Amino acid sequence: MKTEATRPKNDRGTVRTKDCTFLYGTHIIMAGYAGALGTVREASAGRKALTERFSPSYMDRILNVPVIKEEERGIIRDITGRMEIHSPDSAVFLPMGKGGVYAALWELGEALNCGLYVRHEDIPVLQETIEVCNLLDINPYMLDSSDCVLLVTDEAGDLTGELDRHGIPATEIGNLTSDRKRVIINGENERYLNKPENSTNGNRGLQNG
Repeated sequence: MKTEATRPKNDRGTVRTKDCTFLYGTHIIMAGYAGALGTVREASAGRKALTERFSPSYMDRILNVPVIKEEERGIIRDITGRMEIHSPDSAVFLPMGKGGVYAALWELGEALNCGLYVRHEDIPVLQETIEVCNLLDINPYMLDSSDCVLLVTDEAGDLTGELDRHGIPATEIGNLTSDRKRVIINGENERYLNKPENSTNGNRGLQNG
C-alpha cells in the first residue's frame, strides 16, 4: 500500500501517513526471529545437505525453532491497539515477507517516506538459522521471515515487555530518521540497504493494529 508522507523540518519532526503520525527517532521493534520460518521450510524440504550434515536430533531442533503463530499475531494486534501507539486510536505494524528482514526494513522506509538506522547485532536470529544458512549459502536476513512483524513505537520498553509477558519475542533493533538513508550499522561499518528486486517482497504493507 502506498503511503503519503510529509517531510519534517527537523529530526524531531513528524511523518504523517494515511494511518497515523510518527515521530522521527521512534523505535523500530521486531517481533520474531529473522529467517526462522524459512529455516523450518528449508529443513522440511528434506534438503540433502542438511540431513547429511546434522544429526536427527539437531534436525528435529531445526524443524521446531520458534516462529510467530497466527494467534500470536492477533495478540500483537491487540496489544499495539491497547497501548495507543502514536495516536489515541491507531496502531500500525508491518508484516514481514518472504524477502526477509532487509526487504521488510526497506518497505518500512518506503511506506513512511523516511530513513532508518538499524543495529545489525540487535536483529534477532537463532543459531539454528545461522548454521542452516551457512551450509546452504543463504543470507539469513534475506530468508523468509513472513511470520515476523515490524512495529514502530515511542514506548519500546513497554511494548517489548508486554509482548514478552505473552511469550512473544520482541527486540528493539533501530530507529526512524528524518533523511531517506536506510542504514544497517555493524560495529564501525555502515551498510546501505538496496531496493529489493521485488519491492513488495511478499510484505503486505502497513496495517492497522
